[in-house]
Amino acid sequence: MNTVAGNGDTGPRSAPPRRGLRVRVLTTLILAPPAVVAVHFGFPWFDLMVAVTACLMGREWAALTGVARRSTLSILIGGTCVAAIGGVAIGGLDLAIALIAAGIAAALIAAAAGWPGKGAWSALGVAWIALPCVSIVWLRADPDAGRVTVLWLLCAVWATDIGAFFAGRAIGGPKLAPTISPGKTWAGLAGGVLSSVVVGAAAAWLVVPGRWGLVVALGLVSAGLAIVAQAGDLAESRLKRHFGFKDSGGIVPGHGGALDRLDGLLAAAPAIALLHIVSGGSPFAWP
Repeated sequence: MNTVAGNGDTGPRSAPPRRGLRVRVLTTLILAPPAVVAVHFGFPWFDLMVAVTACLMGREWAALTGVARRSTLSILIGGTCVAAIGGVAIGGLDLAIALIAAGIAAALIAAAAGWPGKGAWSALGVAWIALPCVSIVWLRADPDAGRVTVLWLLCAVWATDIGAFFAGRAIGGPKLAPTISPGKTWAGLAGGVLSSVVVGAAAAWLVVPGRWGLVVALGLVSAGLAIVAQAGDLAESRLKRHFGFKDSGGIVPGHGGALDRLDGLLAAAPAIALLHIVSGGSPFAWP
């Protein structure tokens, strides 16, 4: 989620002028409250918001990868995401994963039959978008800690982006991945991790006051979450560079496309869902 301006990008091509930064900040202030409200109320509002966003990302993926018959691929990706999100409500995570697998298989079968021509990219698009969407909807569906878990997830990713941007601009220094995203620095990564740790520790303290063990644990989890989110950002940058695009779209003023906006979250949501499964529940419910 490129919340402010590029997750620590400091190069001349990625650093926007003041007016561009103001547009990004204003867009964030407009878009963040509805997202938080949807998380608060949960089903069906949150599920609908995620489904609509998934359809937008499907359109961008089809255009970005240059797959023939883009509109049909968009429908395949969006339809898989909508079906899988509905599957969470009807049959839980198992049904949702089965529907995603069916969407991936459909993309590969269509490619083998001569359409749309780039089966691997089509199948990857289904997984890239549907798995995170299902993950975050499934996390929110937890009746005990779903709301606070998703709010923490969003805030940690936002904090990572903001901390990375300002640390990268203020400190500069060695590049993180110069061949993928030349503007990102190790200082930006450190700033993003530190910001996420602060948010995670503060969330634990506010939700379960006095439990210092949970404060430390959630701070450490948030540090890992920040690294995963930055990896997601780099993965999308690598994808765009491969296809020769600067942005995945232009639907979000100052941020590019929905894929640009949500790149960190697309990596972080499945990671937290996996942690939830392995540990037996939300971090906020840990003993």
